[in-house]
Amino acid sequence: MQKNKKLSDELKYTTAIRLVKDNLDSVTVNTADIIGATARLAKVKTALSTEPLKSKSKEAEVSGLSGRYTKVSAYITEAKKEFPKGII
Repeated sequence: MQKNKKLSDELKYTTAIRLVKDNLDSVTVNTADIIGATARLAKVKTALSTEPLKSKSKEAEVSGLSGRYTKVSAYITEAKKEFPKGII
């Protein structure tokens, strides 16, 4: 039973890391899609602030992804300001 729980926890962690990386990569590659980028960043923020990533926030991989999220989010926020209100 203990082994199954550990495998399940590892799978959840790996899945969460993949979700964060994929969404950050997608936002970084396609910065012209501001609306899509905002939705993807919301997924990243949720994943980083809930388990299993929340409890591992001090680990290098999670901390690095969190820092990358902060930079990409700031860039997208600035990009939103450049578009007229009616477009977004």
